Amino acid sequence: MLIKAEDLASIIHSGTAPVPKVLDVRWHLGMVNARKNYDDGHIPLSVFVDLDRDLSGRPAMVGARHPLPEPEVWAETLRSWGLDNDSHVVVYDESGGTVAARAWWMLRWAGLRSVRILDGGWQEWTRLHLPVAVGPGNPVWPGTFQFVGPSMPVVDADGVAGCSGDGKSLLDARVQGRYTGKEGAQIDRRLGHIPGAKNMPALDLVSDDWTLRPPEEIRSVLAARGVQSPEDAANTAAYCGSGVNASFLVFAMEYAGLPGASLYPGSFSEWGADLSRPVEAGA
Repeated sequence: MLIKAEDLASIIHSGTAPVPKVLDVRWHLGMVNARKNYDDGHIPLSVFVDLDRDLSGRPAMVGARHPLPEPEVWAETLRSWGLDNDSHVVVYDESGGTVAARAWWMLRWAGLRSVRILDGGWQEWTRLHLPVAVGPGNPVWPGTFQFVGPSMPVVDADGVAGCSGDGKSLLDARVQGRYTGKEGAQIDRRLGHIPGAKNMPALDLVSDDWTLRPPEEIRSVLAARGVQSPEDAANTAAYCGSGVNASFLVFAMEYAGLPGASLYPGSFSEWGADLSRPVEAGA
């Protein structure tokens, strides 16, 4: 599920088959020009991915900020990146994998099986002084990908309403201040969290060097939130503000041997926009 920077560099340099398609998913909330990051420097042969445009359907006037695209629209995007159904893919970001995981989840959702995240991301690549390309990137020959999903568990707002208690868990991947509604800018229509959710900040599973924490540490952190076994994981749903960092919780859980968690793609941006749904504030 992870690949080391030096291993990816070796594969790209040697051309050893299969050379993976590399997707650059560097993005953060409020970013104005993600393309400039890519043009200024990126992993050779990587394809620029715009999270707002490519990893999201068109948001409604009020509702989810990053809704899932329609399957055929998503399949066309994958074809434009040169992907086939048997492609091997590596995704990277500069956020410890917490953003790249959105691409990982969506690729898996569409039916791709060989998808890995670059451990340590862009920071690790540049720390090791590995080759960097600049400019708009190379032309891509269109692929033949066909959507064969959905292959990842998804839950909607109505399903989330029953995802706490009776052996079920609901995890909120946002930073604590946004979970409590006490700190940070008001990004969504309301402040706080979905009732019954436990705060599990995605970045708590990332080490200081931006690599993913070891599986045993991830399991320990999740156990404190009541997720201790694969059965617990299968009864867990994850959300965040718009379905990005929550994808990382799903990834980290699977990496740690706790697969099967569901993603709530609409997340709090969708939940909070519906004024008929309750919201809690505080810890």
